[in-house]
Amino acid sequence: MLDKYRIKFEKSVKSRIFAFLLDTIGFPLLLFKKKAEVKTPKNILIIRKDEMGDNLLSTPMFEVIKKKYPRAKITLLTTDYTQDLFRLNPNVNRLLVVEPFWKQKNPFRFLRGLFSTIKKIKSEKFDVGIDPKGSIVNILMLYLSRIGKTISYYNVSGGKFMLTNPVLYAHQIPEVECDINLLKEMGITPRKPFPLPKLYVSQPEKKEVDDYLAKLNLKDFIYLYTTPSKPYKRWPIERFRDIIDAFPERQFLIGGLTKEKDIIESVAAGKQNIQIWYDINPRKMSYVFKRAAAILAVDGGPMHIAWSSNKNTVTLFGQIDLKLWGALNHSKVLCHCPESKQGLHREPLDEWTENNKYMMEITVDEVKHALKEVLARKKQKEEVIANATA
Repeated sequence: MLDKYRIKFEKSVKSRIFAFLLDTIGFPLLLFKKKAEVKTPKNILIIRKDEMGDNLLSTPMFEVIKKKYPRAKITLLTTDYTQDLFRLNPNVNRLLVVEPFWKQKNPFRFLRGLFSTIKKIKSEKFDVGIDPKGSIVNILMLYLSRIGKTISYYNVSGGKFMLTNPVLYAHQIPEVECDINLLKEMGITPRKPFPLPKLYVSQPEKKEVDDYLAKLNLKDFIYLYTTPSKPYKRWPIERFRDIIDAFPERQFLIGGLTKEKDIIESVAAGKQNIQIWYDINPRKMSYVFKRAAAILAVDGGPMHIAWSSNKNTVTLFGQIDLKLWGALNHSKVLCHCPESKQGLHREPLDEWTENNKYMMEITVDEVKHALKEVLARKKQKEEVIANATA
């Protein structure tokens, strides 16, 4: 029984026991609850308050809902950190931006943020609420907001008795499919292939990028993403520097946040063929990626943006579950972790160090070869197009 409370994220045994006990305590409420039916939803809330990559991978879900219910109003609850991903998305009618109270260690501030958010949700009178993550905090917000139909995975953090339409997360599936799978509870069963994640960029934003790249004299450049949020996702700085040296004829552009300046400048120090661009918003970043000849990225939000924007991406993975987070297009993935150990939940945490051994096993020569491969593929495609239009 406990085994089903195990899967979607890196849940410890304690977390699984908590989820199981929570639903055991709430089980009597399930005896009096029926699945809610909303034949034509008019006002839909989707909660997506986690990391940039998870948010981006939810965009196909919005497109699928809008295709089925074009008149429905879709509101996305998100944070200031990720709202730029959705600003121009035609499938999202409104953003409900909230402070990340769930990160508060002070219980009073947490509760104040929780009930303030619930008050905002209740005032909107949603008839459907969806939480793709299966978070107990999200499920609690849906429950206390008295939304008519609430949908989420119950066996990630518990809370089955608080959902009108609880869904069992039964096996590892790609994150895009995982989100869309919940829509069966709304009568939506789209056929594969599902839409790909997408960012929408305005013409002024494109012009700003074009002008800035022209100012830097960057045309056929390679973009480097070197600064993941988690230390165990990093690849050594010296190896990135070796890659820059391996392509002396190429220009490089390296991006990131100002707070990551030390790492970024360590990669670029003394190199004549590299430029730096700090704090670019996600939409403009996606257009930069479209302009790039190739992208070299470690695991992180910008990597997902790269996948949605440019097939000529080389991604370096450590111990990630490729069934969930593998490339959505024909990007080149380098990963030395055997399938039996993929996913953070497969090995004890005390075996982890800041320098993930599987990242350390990826060599400069491997990356050089992969970049040459995607650059050759790009050149071949350009020649085919040129010959077709000649």
